[in-house]
Amino acid sequence: MHAERFEEEAGLEAILGTIPQALQIALSSHAIVSISDHKGDIVYVNDLFIKISGYSRAELIGRNHSIISSRYHSKPFFRDMWRTLKKGNVWSSDIKNRKKDGRYYWVASTIVPVTNIQGEITHYISIRTDITKSKEDAEAAMTAKAKQEHLFAIIGHELRTPAAALKMLFDEQRPDCHTARDRTMKELLDNLMGVLDDMRLVTRPELAFDTPVRVCTVANVINQTLPLLSPLLEKHGLNVEIQDFTQASEQVLVREQLLKQIILNLVRNCALHAQASTLKIDVASESKGSSVAYSISFSDNGMGISAAEVPRIFEAFERGEQHSDGTGLGLYIARYYAREIFNGDLTCNNNPSAGTVFKLICNLERAPDTIEPVNSEDTTDSFLSGIEILVVEDSDVLRMITSETLRKRGAIVTVASDGCEALKVTDQKAFDLILTDLFMPNLDGFRLTEILRKSGYEKPIVGLTAAVIGDETDRLKDLGATAVFPKPLVIENLRTIVS
Repeated sequence: MHAERFEEEAGLEAILGTIPQALQIALSSHAIVSISDHKGDIVYVNDLFIKISGYSRAELIGRNHSIISSRYHSKPFFRDMWRTLKKGNVWSSDIKNRKKDGRYYWVASTIVPVTNIQGEITHYISIRTDITKSKEDAEAAMTAKAKQEHLFAIIGHELRTPAAALKMLFDEQRPDCHTARDRTMKELLDNLMGVLDDMRLVTRPELAFDTPVRVCTVANVINQTLPLLSPLLEKHGLNVEIQDFTQASEQVLVREQLLKQIILNLVRNCALHAQASTLKIDVASESKGSSVAYSISFSDNGMGISAAEVPRIFEAFERGEQHSDGTGLGLYIARYYAREIFNGDLTCNNNPSAGTVFKLICNLERAPDTIEPVNSEDTTDSFLSGIEILVVEDSDVLRMITSETLRKRGAIVTVASDGCEALKVTDQKAFDLILTDLFMPNLDGFRLTEILRKSGYEKPIVGLTAAVIGDETDRLKDLGATAVFPKPLVIENLRTIVS
């Protein structure tokens, strides 16, 4: 035993002897260091190891590192570690350990095998740094984000169902908004749905990739978007001047709904915050092989934005000046779409004379000649004519309004109040399309979709949800849904599904 200990200590001295004294001091002053023998038993610890673990040197020497195990990591985690080390390779990872008093701490650990002249592993040197604070901060941030998402989910779900019903009912009863009162009500409902959409997208931005791609021109998208803001522009005395759209007339593939939202956000932002009388919109384009690069400028003559504020206006929940209402999400979402969806950017600069210039860069693929452009202004919605649709919805109001809306577009509609009723109906009749709510009593949309797919139903199944936050979209798609759309149902979203 004494001979083995002498040999061990001699080996340890040999290891330490290869490290310059100054480097040993620097390393021990900065890092948590331990050395173990080829069996994994500890033969050396520095003062920082003793300090963070709470154990004395005598309690540690001769023991293996399980003395500080937190039991947080799995057995495969440590099997992978030893497999790597015994091959003579360096291993690195973050490890959660347990102090003598029961408290936990995190270290970023790197373990290096040491070999003798025969190539045999004799020791393992472990060098660690304390990352407890950063881990705790990250966990606190994740907890706060989870609580925020949960709060958004509750608020969003409880608000979206009645808001969706009100909007669908209003749009059906007052499609033209002849009176000032109608226009005010429409603006209020649109703003409410916009806030709920912003809450949904700011926490689940990847949902933007589910929006359909259509063939259209950038000029048409802008021209169709501006009339939606006519009441707001009139109210704030903002005149929009279209400068030159000759370079925006080529047919391209574009997520039209998202491009419209960017334009709506920029123009609405100008009307509410810029205190401008004129907004000029100009489009330039540059051919890049199979794609076209568009530069769309929104230039106003308002009060401008201070240089200090410019970097902040694209952050979530930043509202800049506080004179007008808003969530502070519009520009954040617009820049996200510009960068992640349209492979471009959204920038802001002050005009040399007065006001502000927002520049939207979009890179869009040219539409193949074989694809016919979609006229998004077509209100006949003849693509639904004769289509057999099953609407599964537990809300009496939404079920009534959705079915009436579809019937007016020529669809043949059957309704069910939950998944159980829907299964009975599908046993008796074939449907071209099934629209289902996700959360229903008796049998929800998830289980309904799963059962239908397993039974051989191959036609489109579309989920409709009032949930603002959550993994509902991914869950339902994994079970076989064709798509998931937020409530209220936008009829145009069904065009690509049906076709």
